[in-house]
Amino acid sequence: MTAAKKLLNSPYFFWALLSLPSIQMIVALVGDGGGSRGPAHEILEWAGVLATLLLIIALGLSPLQAIFPKSRVVAWLLQRRRYIGVAVFSYSLVHLAFYLVDLGSLRAVLDELTAPVILTGWVAFFIFIPMAVTSNAVMTRAMGWRRWKMLQRGVYPAAVLVMAHWLIVELEPGPVIFFALLGALELCRLWLTLSNRKSGHELRQPTEA
Repeated sequence: MTAAKKLLNSPYFFWALLSLPSIQMIVALVGDGGGSRGPAHEILEWAGVLATLLLIIALGLSPLQAIFPKSRVVAWLLQRRRYIGVAVFSYSLVHLAFYLVDLGSLRAVLDELTAPVILTGWVAFFIFIPMAVTSNAVMTRAMGWRRWKMLQRGVYPAAVLVMAHWLIVELEPGPVIFFALLGALELCRLWLTLSNRKSGHELRQPTEA
């Protein structure tokens, strides 16, 4: 194996890639935030967007494999999907932490708690917690593949909540386009699955690290 392949296959290299966007957050934290609302709000926004985009990427990998079964890039990313899932939770945690910092008091947090824009975010975050805790080989073996897989399917209702959260916060074309693309990929996978069942073939199951 060449040095380049070793680097690409190293989990540390992939973690470094996932960590790169956090540089902007560090810049905001040590600087003035790049805006009039301060660094806490700047990091709050960045972390939320990153968590959502990584969630969309993680969910889009299975339909992409169904559409492009021979793609090495998709297969490479699928083997590292758990890492992406942990990054989603990590950036979500940063998003939550700086939301609390931005509000500044427990009273302010409680006052907003039942607002749809806030409630959707809280529920999605609490769905992510058990998924993040069990996103390792030890927990997968302890739970058994079926139970682990059922728990991980909680990502779909969480994704719907994240979509609602983002759209309420910022009703702009960007979020709509990203989630529409994900929906289109899922519809393509469903169509391919039904077509393969009718023809007596089965789609190749994705592999993960």
